[in-house]
Amino acid sequence: MDETRIEFGGGKVLLLIVAGLAFVAVGYAMWTAPDTDISLVRRYGAGGAAMVFFGACCLLGLRQCLQRKPALVFNAQGLSDHSSQIAVGLIAWTDIVGWEVSAGRGQQFLIIKVRAPGKYLSRLGPVARLFSHFNFICYGSPIAISSTALQASFDDLLALLGRYHQRYGSAPAG
Repeated sequence: MDETRIEFGGGKVLLLIVAGLAFVAVGYAMWTAPDTDISLVRRYGAGGAAMVFFGACCLLGLRQCLQRKPALVFNAQGLSDHSSQIAVGLIAWTDIVGWEVSAGRGQQFLIIKVRAPGKYLSRLGPVARLFSHFNFICYGSPIAISSTALQASFDDLLALLGRYHQRYGSAPAG
């Protein structure tokens, strides 16, 4: 079977977990600090927000470490995306009408243009759907893939997409 799997890059996920734990510790220190000149609202608000947000980042990182699925799978059926918390799963080659590269915050994103964006948005939970809808508004597609957490370069990702789409897709891409 013609299939290429791309796994998660462990080092980047580990960095997310360690950095998250560090910021949780800072939030805890703010929360439990002895009385200072900082107002209680600011101290508890900032400390609590840091613990909740960065604690969630740690949990997401741990979830990715424990996940057994590869981040991306290219095969005859399509591209299976499990690369992020807003990944949509299988994207059939016949649904892909094109793609483009976008950049933001120091990283590149592969925007996958699909025939029926609503079909892919409906697969997601409410929070993931909100973020993917934002992608749709900004980029014209709910599907944006970054190679940041992958064991593949962005150029490798583009080459694989082009090769598999040319072989199995029915619409022109690029």
